[in-house]
Amino acid sequence: MKSLLNTQKVVAHPETGEVITYFSKMDSEGVEKNYGKVRIDEEVLTLTNGYLSPKRRTAFITLDDAALRILSPYIKEGQPYPMEGKIIITESLEPQYEGQDPKLNPSTGKYITSDGFYIYRSTEFTTNLDAKDKLIQYNSNIIQEKELEVIEQDLVI
Repeated sequence: MKSLLNTQKVVAHPETGEVITYFSKMDSEGVEKNYGKVRIDEEVLTLTNGYLSPKRRTAFITLDDAALRILSPYIKEGQPYPMEGKIIITESLEPQYEGQDPKLNPSTGKYITSDGFYIYRSTEFTTNLDAKDKLIQYNSNIIQEKELEVIEQDLVI
């Protein structure tokens, strides 16, 4: 039996109300391809320092034309996503996409670092039920943007 937790629910776009956001993009050969993006949320139970609490995770899934034809009839607001899977978190010391901002501590407004390097966080939906989160242990070496620029300049020399 599948748990009620770790079930991904489809969430509509907050501005358009649509559950699938359609867009086109040129591939590497200059051919225009059609895609759709779907937001899913998942509530997972996490155990931290002996406290069990629910946490919400969000991921965006990009579907190509073929996947859209198959899955779009089953993608409905508030309903489970039509494929079994889970949302995992991946952290790294490098941005995972262009323009990505580092992880921010919401209570202090400061960037979270590991040994002086910014931590970048992303989420993704996977059908691999054995996949695990890839988290980086952070520490108190919190630096500001200006300090990072100086470090980067020193490393370039």
